[in-house]
Amino acid sequence: MDNQERIRRSSRRLRSVITIALALVLAYPIVFWGGFNWLMAMVDLEVLPVEVRLPVPVTGLLLGLIASAGPVLAIAWGLVNLRRLLGEYERGRIFQPAAIACIRRIGQACLAFVAARLLFDPLASVAVTLHNPEGQRQLAISSDSLDLSALLLGCVVLLIARVMQEGQRLQEENAQIV
Repeated sequence: MDNQERIRRSSRRLRSVITIALALVLAYPIVFWGGFNWLMAMVDLEVLPVEVRLPVPVTGLLLGLIASAGPVLAIAWGLVNLRRLLGEYERGRIFQPAAIACIRRIGQACLAFVAARLLFDPLASVAVTLHNPEGQRQLAISSDSLDLSALLLGCVVLLIARVMQEGQRLQEENAQIV
């Protein structure tokens, strides 16, 4: 089996895995916020940097769900483009403009994820403490190593897309010379 066939076969398998991951990513916030009160009562989790008074009313849960939409949609956008990229590889189109565009959008999705995560904690902390008495509502702002990792990954992926685009341009230029 040659390299092209290995790439096609691996891409096909990974596309299946990415499809499942995409479904799980989109379902997770609905399950999490739908079972938030039960989960927080049963398990001692620190999912938010604020003290949560249970039960959180439905409006707070819906606001939390809305707050989580940004990071979730950024991840989903990245996964959709990763799935498209693997589809291009499966068809043998490795250095083609469509594949390079997918790589660029994956990098952009990483950067969008960082921005969305920076907004998530403030929005979610307000959502789950909005029902608290006045003076006990909280606004939390935080960042961690995941944000830095996603930022660096996004920048590296965007750089790879530029390098691949330049390689494609040089390949086209060389093809015209011959």
